[in-house]
Amino acid sequence: MKDYKSTFNKSNNNKPIQKTILELGFRRILKISVSICVFCFILFLLIQIPGKITSPLKNIMIHGNNILDKTTIAKYLGVYPDQSWFDIDPYVFSTRLKQLNWVDTVIVRKNFWEGIDVTITERSPIAFLRVKDKTWFICEDGLILDLIQQKKAWDLPVIVNDSLSEVREGEYLNLELLSDAVDIIKLLNKNSILPISTISEIIITDPINIKLISIPYGIEIRLGYENFDLKLARLSRAIPKLNDYIHNIDYIDLRHSDGVVFKKIH
Repeated sequence: MKDYKSTFNKSNNNKPIQKTILELGFRRILKISVSICVFCFILFLLIQIPGKITSPLKNIMIHGNNILDKTTIAKYLGVYPDQSWFDIDPYVFSTRLKQLNWVDTVIVRKNFWEGIDVTITERSPIAFLRVKDKTWFICEDGLILDLIQQKKAWDLPVIVNDSLSEVREGEYLNLELLSDAVDIIKLLNKNSILPISTISEIIITDPINIKLISIPYGIEIRLGYENFDLKLARLSRAIPKLNDYIHNIDYIDLRHSDGVVFKKIH
């Protein structure tokens, strides 16, 4: 009698061998495919990279500029027509852009596919500064900036100091001359009843007789010197009552420690 059992066992024993052969074949094909892909990618880079780093720079991506126009920024970068990606030095470009007084911080990065990325932070003036017949922007640290012709509307007060004879763009004004005005602006920025938008001028020509001019009625507010926080707080509390006479007030005097004094227009 034929032994079918042994034949069946031999057939079953061949299945794991066939499965192993198939797995080895699949792995080999997968390895070959991956190797081909890696080779093609490396070949692509070897072909593209030399052309990219030596070809003329195509794009300059500029971010963060709300005041300075891109033409001015590109001009200060000083990219010459045939300059390649390989020749870009981010430090040199950053140094050039910092020559612009409106630039506070700048980061220049090389972007392999796009060219260069320029991200700038512009300065924020706190007020206008009127000196004789010319008006400037002024920053909190005393930096003088020239007015830029642009569409943005600036809701800022004007600091008036007739004792100044001349200032220049890029100059840092002595902070002692500005400290009181800066303190007043900071206080008004936090004041919901008497915000900075209600003040048109801060007159600091006489440092012991500082004055504010309010809008829209042009009322003179006499602050004197020191304790501006207490004086403005007193005025804020008195404003609801003063509103009844607002059209007939000549000036408001806060130099008296007892309260708020105002003079009516006769």
